[in-house]
Amino acid sequence: YSAKSSGFPDLCLWKPGTSEIMFAEVKGPKDKLSETQRDWIDILIDIGIDVEVCLVREGDARDFE
Repeated sequence: YSAKSSGFPDLCLWKPGTSEIMFAEVKGPKDKLSETQRDWIDILIDIGIDVEVCLVREGDARDFE
Protein backbone atom coordinates (compact mmCIF):
# COMPACT_ATOMS: atom_id res chain seq x y z
CA TYR A 1 0.00 0.00 0.00
CA SER A 2 2.71 2.53 0.93
CA ALA A 3 4.39 2.14 -2.46
CA LYS A 4 1.15 3.13 -4.20
CA SER A 5 0.12 5.92 -1.82
CA SER A 6 3.47 7.65 -1.50
CA GLY A 7 3.24 11.10 -3.03
CA PHE A 8 -0.55 11.04 -3.38
CA PRO A 9 -2.12 14.49 -2.77
CA ASP A 10 -2.95 15.46 0.81
CA LEU A 11 -6.62 16.33 0.38
CA CYS A 12 -9.57 14.93 -1.52
CA LEU A 13 -12.43 17.38 -2.02
CA TRP A 14 -15.80 16.59 -3.53
CA LYS A 15 -19.09 18.36 -4.07
CA PRO A 16 -21.89 16.36 -2.40
CA GLY A 17 -24.68 15.34 -4.72
CA THR A 18 -22.46 15.59 -7.80
CA SER A 19 -19.60 13.69 -9.35
CA GLU A 20 -17.23 16.68 -9.00
CA ILE A 21 -13.97 15.83 -7.27
CA MET A 22 -10.54 17.39 -6.96
CA PHE A 23 -7.32 16.80 -5.07
CA ALA A 24 -5.02 19.28 -3.34
CA GLU A 25 -1.38 19.03 -2.36
CA VAL A 26 -0.46 21.36 0.51
CA LYS A 27 3.06 22.79 0.70
CA GLY A 28 4.65 24.90 3.41
CA PRO A 29 7.06 27.78 2.86
CA LYS A 30 10.14 25.56 2.47
CA ASP A 31 8.48 22.52 0.84
CA LYS A 32 8.91 21.43 -2.76
CA LEU A 33 7.01 18.86 -4.80
CA SER A 34 8.77 15.50 -4.94
CA GLU A 35 9.12 13.61 -8.20
CA THR A 36 6.52 11.09 -6.96
CA GLN A 37 4.10 13.92 -6.16
CA ARG A 38 4.60 15.37 -9.65
CA ASP A 39 3.91 11.92 -11.12
CA TRP A 40 0.63 11.59 -9.18
CA ILE A 41 -0.46 15.09 -10.20
CA ASP A 42 0.24 14.26 -13.86
CA ILE A 43 -1.66 10.96 -13.63
CA LEU A 44 -4.71 12.59 -12.03
CA ILE A 45 -4.75 15.46 -14.55
CA ASP A 46 -4.35 12.99 -17.45
CA ILE A 47 -7.54 11.19 -16.39
CA GLY A 48 -9.45 14.46 -16.06
CA ILE A 49 -9.27 15.11 -12.32
CA ASP A 50 -8.48 18.64 -11.13
CA VAL A 51 -5.45 19.05 -8.86
CA GLU A 52 -4.29 22.19 -7.06
CA VAL A 53 -1.03 22.85 -5.24
CA CYS A 54 -1.80 25.06 -2.23
CA LEU A 55 1.03 27.12 -0.80
CA VAL A 56 0.80 27.90 2.90
CA ARG A 57 2.48 31.08 4.10
CA GLU A 58 3.60 31.94 7.62
CA GLY A 59 2.08 34.91 9.35
CA ASP A 60 -0.95 36.21 11.12
CA ALA A 61 -4.23 35.56 9.28
CA ARG A 62 -5.05 39.27 9.64
CA ASP A 63 -2.09 40.01 7.36
CA PHE A 64 -3.94 38.37 4.46
CA GLU A 65 -7.32 40.11 4.74
